[in-house]
Amino acid sequence: MLNPYITDRPLGGEDLFIGRTEVLSRLHDILHSEHRLVLLFGKPHIGKTSLLNQFVAQLGSTGRMQRVDWSAVSARSGDLCERIVNALCDALDLQVGQEDDSRQILRARCAQPLAAGERASVVAIDGLGLEECASGNGWAQGASELAELLRGGSLLVIIAVEARPEECQATAPELPTIVLSGLSLEETEDLLLVPVRGAMTYDLESMRRIYALTGGEPYLVQLYGYCIFEQRAQRGWAGIIEVELAVDDVIERAAAQFAELWGRCGVPARIVLCVFSEGIGTHGIGSADDVRRRLQRERVEMPLADVEEALDELRQRDLVERLGGGLFRFRNALFLRWLRANRSLVETVRRTREYRRLPRPTVPPILNRRIDWLGLSLWVLIAALIVAVAAVWRSRETRITWTDAPPTATLEADSSPAAAAATMPLRAPSGRLVYQAKAESGHYWDIYTMQSDGLDPIRLTQDASDNTGPACSPDGKRIAFVSDREGNREIYVMDADGANVRNLSQNAAEDWTPSWSPDGTRLAFASFRDGNWEIYVMDADGANAQRITRSSNADYAPAWSPTGDAIAFVSDRSGNLDVYLMAPDGSDLRTVTTDTSTDQAPAWAPDGRQLLWESYRDSNMEIMAIDVTGGAPRNLTQDAYADDHGGSWSPSGDGIAYFSNHNVGWDIFTLDLRTGQRVNITQSVAMEQYPVYCP
Repeated sequence: MLNPYITDRPLGGEDLFIGRTEVLSRLHDILHSEHRLVLLFGKPHIGKTSLLNQFVAQLGSTGRMQRVDWSAVSARSGDLCERIVNALCDALDLQVGQEDDSRQILRARCAQPLAAGERASVVAIDGLGLEECASGNGWAQGASELAELLRGGSLLVIIAVEARPEECQATAPELPTIVLSGLSLEETEDLLLVPVRGAMTYDLESMRRIYALTGGEPYLVQLYGYCIFEQRAQRGWAGIIEVELAVDDVIERAAAQFAELWGRCGVPARIVLCVFSEGIGTHGIGSADDVRRRLQRERVEMPLADVEEALDELRQRDLVERLGGGLFRFRNALFLRWLRANRSLVETVRRTREYRRLPRPTVPPILNRRIDWLGLSLWVLIAALIVAVAAVWRSRETRITWTDAPPTATLEADSSPAAAAATMPLRAPSGRLVYQAKAESGHYWDIYTMQSDGLDPIRLTQDASDNTGPACSPDGKRIAFVSDREGNREIYVMDADGANVRNLSQNAAEDWTPSWSPDGTRLAFASFRDGNWEIYVMDADGANAQRITRSSNADYAPAWSPTGDAIAFVSDRSGNLDVYLMAPDGSDLRTVTTDTSTDQAPAWAPDGRQLLWESYRDSNMEIMAIDVTGGAPRNLTQDAYADDHGGSWSPSGDGIAYFSNHNVGWDIFTLDLRTGQRVNITQSVAMEQYPVYCP
């Protein structure tokens, strides 16, 4: 099979086109409405041209469209409206003499009603740049004037602008406006899966990772699919490992686009981009003040107003997003990595004339300085007061008293993933499930807890980030999880009621898939900090992180056995993903699965003898189990028409919880291994995944 992903050109009408259903429907509605001018906004490479090509294909015999490349007419004289009118006259083959008024000729053409059976005429002006519609170039007036010329006629004009509406200052509010942004997660999944259906597939984590790296931008998603297909098509499966291995190739192939984005930015915006790429705040999240302080450390003095203006430009260009509280975060992780490798702050400042690196200040010798005796006396007095207060504090009688029961913790329940949730006290963790859920595409993942029958759901995390992969401590009092709230995925821990959240891993690399030791003193996890996925062990407070696998292949998803003498994990060291066992120090490596299909996500039974995992060996994901002391694997879910993921043993060992698309959406199911009874315990329009039993 040839590589089906198209990366070297816009999609034509004959190509497979995925997504943008609502946008195409709106274009058809506008075509049959009173509006004759449509403004289509979107940054470069977001899919405007491909969308127009698809619209033409859908018109079929009912209409025709002509495209005008703005680069061919942008150099013409006259105001913006006049140049657009002349371009439209050329596209429609209207004869305009030197003495003729092109506006009147176009108006006369548009005034002609559409005859019965005549195809509708559409002209698309493609490639209008930000510079053309900037303030002072007559954009708002020109757009309004053009709309008036076209009013009531048979000609529909679509102007595609390589910008966002807010960049064009005052756009005419009465005009239909369409803004193209990235695809949704579901559309991204379809764009990855549909072109290679029957040849290969992706797991859920890999598609979510591609979505996070690309922001759903169609060109970058296609590029990612292209690179993974070239590298891994013969295996028929792509997981998170393949995604990470393809990053450098994708960035190299997208270098021209990234260089173009860089070239469109003004000098202050470029400097701020470099500050973000080299790290501000915590993992690339920071405010205007953070940017300015970082510049001052580099001896670059940029006024705060210039920094704020640069951040606003980057936000308008969809390169950073505002998080609230004056904080900003970089939107495109691939572009960020390209910047780190190809643009430096020092070199960018050196090349500009607006801002210069200041010389280091010369500090006079200490012997030549005048002594401020008054200031020195004040500091001595303050120090004496501090010592006196400390002495009194140490000598006081301890008056802290403890109650037998802690105060009841209440949480605001979420209304979307579980309609039955309400604000209520958190009950004991025994018999409860912890899981991740989100209301719909575009929302963040959050950690929830509920009873094992699906009742009483409570939302535990509520910040503007993805919180995933929960793992309960053996005593049920703490929950480890993964969050990107500080710019990249880190291991966090919180109390069972969602309070006291702490970052344990605190590393610039990606960290995920935490697993508790049976005594609750340590955590195993996977990290990319050494250039590939390896398994580490750290103390429960985040200290003493130690690498325990050393393979050139990817090792991840550790699962600590209840007996404490083994860790199960996933690795592709055999050429495909399999489940392995090792001692907690990384020694005594043993193979659990040897099938040529994908086996991943191991989880231990409470007795430490049985291990379950998810497997693709029957051409769909199902939950398998095996006795590690010997025996053949067993298919627990046996659902040929769904994908089953993320199995977890019940505390009694006679049942499992998992998530599946058996009922179309992603819901959490329980399976009684004694009776075979299978129950959908969530049954909501939200997506619920990765259930874990808590003791």
